[in-house]
Amino acid sequence: MTEQTTPENPYKPRAVDLALAALGAAIAGDDDTASLALAAVVKETDIPGLMDAIYVWCDTLITQAGTAGQLLDLEWIDADSDRVVGAEDVPEEIRWAGHLLLARAGGDRERFVELIRSLDPDPFRMAAFVGALFALVADNLKLVLAARRRTGLS
Repeated sequence: MTEQTTPENPYKPRAVDLALAALGAAIAGDDDTASLALAAVVKETDIPGLMDAIYVWCDTLITQAGTAGQLLDLEWIDADSDRVVGAEDVPEEIRWAGHLLLARAGGDRERFVELIRSLDPDPFRMAAFVGALFALVADNLKLVLAARRRTGLS
């Protein structure tokens, strides 16, 4: 039986459950559980479920960032030097993930869809790009949640 979506709930429930489980595990530092949940998204819900997961990950970060999400800008920090680097200095999949999240946060549906359509159908390439997005969202959610705890807003 395939899962049905409705206008009130456009996401497939199993894909959403798995996507959120993966994100929760990553935030908690449980990489093994996060990896299993990520693999299950594709195995159990296929590409449509993966697309639902992408929406859920982006929307979760944007929602949790609150007003800070409205000020979202792209900035990459070089892990070795701690210096800000330009888009041309980061791997393609990381650049794609940043642009996708920025398009979603800015309500630029046309650019968001264009970036989704630009995904390589090769499963390994697609996994690299989606994995970069997942890591970007998880890492930034950790920062958002830590800032809330420090300020007592959680």
